[in-house]
Amino acid sequence: MPCRRFVLAALLALASGDPAAAQTNTVVILNGAPAGNAAHPPPPAPATQAALQHPPLPTSPAPSDAEMGGRVPKIGHHYRGSVPYLGRDLPLPDGDWILLVREVVYARPQPDPTKPVQPPRDHIALVRRDNGVLTGLIEAFGNPDGKPSPIGWPLDAICGSDTVIRSDVRKADPRGDQDCMAVNFINTTRFRDAGAPRFLRSLAAGLDGLNLLPPAIMVGVVIAEADPTHLLTVSVFLNPDAAGITPDHAVQRARSDWASFNLPHDPAKLAYVEKLEAWGRRWRDVMRQQLSNDRVPVPADAAVTP
Repeated sequence: MPCRRFVLAALLALASGDPAAAQTNTVVILNGAPAGNAAHPPPPAPATQAALQHPPLPTSPAPSDAEMGGRVPKIGHHYRGSVPYLGRDLPLPDGDWILLVREVVYARPQPDPTKPVQPPRDHIALVRRDNGVLTGLIEAFGNPDGKPSPIGWPLDAICGSDTVIRSDVRKADPRGDQDCMAVNFINTTRFRDAGAPRFLRSLAAGLDGLNLLPPAIMVGVVIAEADPTHLLTVSVFLNPDAAGITPDHAVQRARSDWASFNLPHDPAKLAYVEKLEAWGRRWRDVMRQQLSNDRVPVPADAAVTP
């Protein structure tokens, strides 16, 4: 079966079928300004990236920092230890992380003004590199602290996915508590597909700007945390090639060595997944606490990625 689940966890949540989640407006923030805003047009892209250009967004003002919970991360800035996000200091794993893409998602206005709508959500992607090699990719998605949802959140897609390598669901209450983790792999070549979400195509363009070629396959941990008012989904994908794992270039998911039913035949990949899963459990606990506490100490064994 072709690999259709190459999108990251937050995009899967948007595609979960919930009407409130599906009816959204987005503003992609590029270089501190919203893309497509006539007052702040994005800089011209190199001709070699013509295929990555996106249709213009409706003119929308850039959201204020206060609207997004306080300090917000800045495109192109480097972050170590934590990144200002959703009114919190979101912990980061080890290394230097560069913010490449930021997208703000708004609920569309409802015809009935008395009908509750979701608060704005912030969607970001950061990358880590080492000697010109992409070693990590983080995606995060959630609503700001102090901007609670009046109607809870639909069940995150990762909480019910059957196409992941490993899954651990502790809580899965639509509109209530959710606490889910999965180990999964993504095919980064799909970021450039014409039908790929704008967020992923913007990420591909940002990697081009850093002269970084991602490995065909990245493997990581997807963590979905929610309570009735706040949502936080964080994905940490790593480069298995940089860890000395034999690259896998299979186009079809069913043929990939990383697929759960093929994994036992490759001891090195299996060991890598088990190491990543063990790390993910520790990082999950840190992310869970972010829903209610913005100053959570990160254990040393959780800060260092496999």
